[in-house]
Amino acid sequence: IDDEKFYTLQEAIDSINQNEEKKIEILNNLEINSKIELNKNVTLDLCGYKIENNGFLMENSKNLVIIDSSLEKTGKIVCNSVGIGLLNSGEGNITINSVILNTYGDYGTCTIYNNSSGKIEINSANLNCVQTANKKNGRYYIIYNATEERKCRNYKK
Repeated sequence: IDDEKFYTLQEAIDSINQNEEKKIEILNNLEINSKIELNKNVTLDLCGYKIENNGFLMENSKNLVIIDSSLEKTGKIVCNSVGIGLLNSGEGNITINSVILNTYGDYGTCTIYNNSSGKIEINSANLNCVQTANKKNGRYYIIYNATEERKCRNYKK
């Protein structure tokens, strides 16, 4: 943020004043190992890197924009386990621009879950969903909206 570097994503978010809008540039691949509270107006620039969820979630309750400013457009949000990678709650809004969204997991895996009166807007994204468990009729989502669901096809290994 503004040439200041932080060791964790949560530290960067916590440094932002409540009424500010700030851009956070990701400087390397991140693995989420604890809940991240996205309770500020933030633009996350993946800069070609990956944010990977392994059972913990990021919860957005404000205005979140996720972009990838890299030339290659290889920035990813990845959900690798049962659960939700990014939860949109309260009056939160999420906008996705030029990002890859990957869901790999067992029953109940979801990369983005909209549980709010807010909205999810996708302007450009590469969406990938792969079942990793041998369960029939399971639910595996890239995006789940409380008013409309888009179920992924279950792929065989």
